[in-house]
Amino acid sequence: MKIRAGFLIDYEVSGLMEAAEVEKMIDQQMNLIIKNDPRVVHFSSGAKARRDSKAPKTKFTELK
Repeated sequence: MKIRAGFLIDYEVSGLMEAAEVEKMIDQQMNLIIKNDPRVVHFSSGAKARRDSKAPKTKFTELK
């Protein structure tokens, strides 16, 4: 059986430099989580700009 687990985190940053720092931190933390877990068959991370920071909060359980 496969499951999908993840995090959905919204950040408020002042620019691209800070966004890059956050993305680097996320990659480092994700690597700590998956490093010694043989059950992991795939992983991916990233950060994207949100167009409307006042949009309703997204729930992880509602993502496809």
